[in-house]
Amino acid sequence: MSDQKYQKMKSLLEEETFPLTYTFKFIVPSIEVPQLMNHLGQGFETKTKPSQKGKYVSVSAVKSMASAEDIIDVYKRMESIKGVIAL
Repeated sequence: MSDQKYQKMKSLLEEETFPLTYTFKFIVPSIEVPQLMNHLGQGFETKTKPSQKGKYVSVSAVKSMASAEDIIDVYKRMESIKGVIAL
């Protein structure tokens, strides 16, 4: 995501009341799941679901977030993962 999109996301998130339970959703190649989990860090409740052919995995991660910046930081960390799609 470009910085401009992050600014728009930040503006929308700042309308919410924090702390906020936030659900992140990603689709990632199966081989990259360990890297994604490592980038998430501690404290996330995660659910995974492999695609029908097993090439991709859908990951939902839920955590109480303290600020809009904390949410955006998670998305920025995921940018380094090859083939990740943030929903």
